[in-house]
Amino acid sequence: MRRPWTSSLLAALGTLVAVWAALPAQAQTDAGGVGGDLELRVARFGPGGVCRQGEWVGVLVEVADRGLEQRDLILRIEGEDPDGDRPVYDRAITSNPGSAQSFWLYTRLGWEFDQGTPITISAWPKSGEDRDREGALAFEPGNRPLARLGATTSGVLDKSQGMIGVLGQSTFGLRGYDLSRRGSIGDNHITGHELSRVVGMDLADIPDRPQGLMQFDVLVWGGARSPDPLRLSPEQTRALRGWIEWGGRLVVVLPSVGQEWLARSNPLFDLLPDALPGEQAGGVDLDPYRYLLTKRADIVLPTDASVRFLDPNPDAAPSDATPIIASPDGRAVVVSRTHAGGAVTLVGLDLADPKLSAISLPEADQFWNRVLGRRVDLDETSQVWRKAQGSQRTPLSFDTDIPGEIAKSGRAYVGVLLGIVVFALYWVIAGPGGFAALSKLKQKRHAWVAFVAAVGVFTAIAWTGATAIRPRRVEAVQLTFLHQVHGQSLQRARTWASVLLPSYGEGTIGVGSGNDTASSWRVALISPWSPPVTEVFKASSFPDNREYRVDGRRPDSMRVPTRSTVKQVRADWVGEARWSMPVPVAAAGEVGDARLWIDEGGRVHGLLEHDLPADVQDLVVVVVQRPRIVSGRMGPSAPFLSYSFKWKDPWAPGRRLNLYEDVSRAGTLSDAAFDKYAEILLRAGKPIISDFGRADSGSAMTRYYGLELFPMLLAPNFEQSGAGDRLARRSETHGLDLGQWFTRPCVILLGWVENPRGAEGPVPLTVNGRPAPVSGGRTLISWVYPLPANPAAPSAPDDATPTDEVTDDG
Repeated sequence: MRRPWTSSLLAALGTLVAVWAALPAQAQTDAGGVGGDLELRVARFGPGGVCRQGEWVGVLVEVADRGLEQRDLILRIEGEDPDGDRPVYDRAITSNPGSAQSFWLYTRLGWEFDQGTPITISAWPKSGEDRDREGALAFEPGNRPLARLGATTSGVLDKSQGMIGVLGQSTFGLRGYDLSRRGSIGDNHITGHELSRVVGMDLADIPDRPQGLMQFDVLVWGGARSPDPLRLSPEQTRALRGWIEWGGRLVVVLPSVGQEWLARSNPLFDLLPDALPGEQAGGVDLDPYRYLLTKRADIVLPTDASVRFLDPNPDAAPSDATPIIASPDGRAVVVSRTHAGGAVTLVGLDLADPKLSAISLPEADQFWNRVLGRRVDLDETSQVWRKAQGSQRTPLSFDTDIPGEIAKSGRAYVGVLLGIVVFALYWVIAGPGGFAALSKLKQKRHAWVAFVAAVGVFTAIAWTGATAIRPRRVEAVQLTFLHQVHGQSLQRARTWASVLLPSYGEGTIGVGSGNDTASSWRVALISPWSPPVTEVFKASSFPDNREYRVDGRRPDSMRVPTRSTVKQVRADWVGEARWSMPVPVAAAGEVGDARLWIDEGGRVHGLLEHDLPADVQDLVVVVVQRPRIVSGRMGPSAPFLSYSFKWKDPWAPGRRLNLYEDVSRAGTLSDAAFDKYAEILLRAGKPIISDFGRADSGSAMTRYYGLELFPMLLAPNFEQSGAGDRLARRSETHGLDLGQWFTRPCVILLGWVENPRGAEGPVPLTVNGRPAPVSGGRTLISWVYPLPANPAAPSAPDDATPTDEVTDDG
């Protein structure tokens, strides 16, 4: 049949309209961010042009407005949601025609983000603003974007790799942590576990929000030509503060000339260790410092170096100024200050001295292992190095248990079982069973009536059953890593949660900051989450994908589509303590403040109590006692002599734990004992690649403890058959480890508690402005008690004791 001419004309007009509507969008895409009189350009994709899979990243976008007058705009960057929805992180700006402006945008990358993967960045006219149900300011974009681009980057790191940022012209020997070899599933460190990429940065790479620095474990800043800290903007200063409190470690290598860092006008001055600047000694012979800098005895060291002594102020609290390394005569040359989960460290040795750089010093394993708390062997001259290059290693995952910890499938199983039972009964009764019964009763003529009745009855049963098991209240299953240092009021936490949202429509999930404007730098971040293995989640995304907005500068809440199902999220939080962690208590008749201490034999004493909401299970006490002798090759040893104890009995709230009688009295005080525990943790890892010859030898909690002590996991021993083939990997827990505490004396407690049902969790997770009740899961606690300082000091090989082992008799 021939189509009428009017229909053909309408079809042609519709095609022309569609083509005309598509032309502006095509121009925006093809022009690389140019749309009319507005242009977008990516200046930095991550600080230093580097980002990591699965992590928050800051993207610095340049906006060039060629219009005639200022206008209010909304910049947007798209994120990823495993449900198939599209989170859009935005910020409102005002353009300045005739000049280029730069703005940081933030998003959390997907686990499969790679080189060439585009992220859409767009600029929209701001048509208004309103407040949502919870009072958060929401900006309304116009109908069409003014400019759009698909941003890509080549600087993408694998999710298993760490990052060290360096601000300055020297890398200070840190490249030793960046020595890689190609493995079965990516690059790894040639003689250690985690590969830490060293990223060069300048002042413009420091973003204006802490989430832009979350990918870095450490920032090292220093040298004569390093950026001037006095030029930090207030926003950059707040970003650094928030990152440090979260768990970042800022190391400042003081230059020999210019003392901007020690000036009170330095915006970071109040974060520095409470130490006297002391005198700066010139013309120092570094030979007495030899084994802090190198393991080689044949290198000629400078004899005219500059050293600044950093003695703590007499009234400084232990955590405000802890000497890490001392000079041969006992004066501090490296000192650190703790801030919640992180620290700021000053180095008085001028490591940027060209004379040191010319002889490739310092060596990372000799110097930086002691400062950062790592155990990596970098002896390139040994047989170990050659064997490591040719070894085949089995990658072991330590955070693969997280999805199972927060899985919430009980109601789903009930629903599926109900559906199977109802359908089976319906098929029998409405089908052959019912027909057979009617035949026996000689009532086959009523077959259709019986069939319709069966359909109605089973529809009612199915509807009633579905209504009965339908969730009606908000609840969350959480796995949380909670950390606090004794004497610090702030707690640091990361939680993964499955949040049940029982309604259809929209709901706001947030992590309440509890912080006023004066402390607005503190980390409070929430984002949709999926495990690193994302193929399953891709297959289960919802067909009705929707876009939802997130405040890009402070993403502490997100208003997401709800479908009466579970939403999985990850939240990072720093704030005033919500759960009462362990505290020292005084014994009966004891005078003075309650404290912990170590006796001459190396055993820890003191009483502890806690008021956590449940018993502490699988308690492990790690005592970091004294520095290893600084002489000769350090090798793969931990920088401090340490030992650990396990206490199997549950530790109930209010019960006093006697660390000597209950824990350390019967334990073995030896560094070898701690290494044995570190090997147990390493063996507990789950093979990432199927290995039928290797069974899973540890529980999920053992692997979580391995994550807490990740930098102290037993280093590969390539000289021992089968001991060098294990490669520890993490992807979800960068920045959560306790490595920095293995540079100073302290007592570390590790344990876990069951989350009490119906109560509030350790992280203030909210749904629609109300606390989300906990319905299960666990909280891993790590508590640190700093002990009096005992810094590492250099000594000649002849001064070394025969062994560094801590013996039972002291």
